[in-house]
Amino acid sequence: MQSSQKSRLYQLIKTNDKKNIELALTIAKSNSIELSLYRNMYEWLRKIGRFSKPFSNNRQMLNKLFSLKELVYTHKKLTEIPESICCLNNLKRLVLYSNELTELPDSIGDLSELQSLILTFNKLVRIPESIGKLTKLNQLWLGFNQMESLPESLINLKKLKTIYVQKNNLTVISEDLLKLPEIKTFFIFGNKLNHEISYYKNVKPDCRFEN
Repeated sequence: MQSSQKSRLYQLIKTNDKKNIELALTIAKSNSIELSLYRNMYEWLRKIGRFSKPFSNNRQMLNKLFSLKELVYTHKKLTEIPESICCLNNLKRLVLYSNELTELPDSIGDLSELQSLILTFNKLVRIPESIGKLTKLNQLWLGFNQMESLPESLINLKKLKTIYVQKNNLTVISEDLLKLPEIKTFFIFGNKLNHEISYYKNVKPDCRFEN
């Protein structure tokens, strides 16, 4: 289901009108998205302690999922994020540092409202190219992981202001990424980069680098 369709669902559910809620459920089903996907997300959020009450009805479930704007879960040895994360269409801030994540689901790119993604101190070896769809993202923390490269699609994130990629295994940072218009802070120390810090400062003089 496209993000615009999910937004429509949220607007219908917010009215708390019975007919609109039934329409929202019909839209979900007609777009080949099983309601079980939303239930799986709801139950996962219960499992990690974000929701306390068990699932009771579809209206309540969808309303809670679409209303969630921040998810913080740290120092819990989390090893994976379910594909159903895409159900959190209005999430603005996702903070999962100090866990044991090795990868992210491709569906992370469906979090169209996301502005801050904090994933430092995990075991990430790669980031999916779908991250390039997060066009509202302005803060990306990927430091202290195990990545050897960054996804090329990062150059699509024109609103990025801060990138932390320190303490990985990176050898190259593309000039196109450095030249993103809003970038002001770029932490790069502790990698295996093929250029000295002076090179990056010449490419992006108005950016603060930490080495």
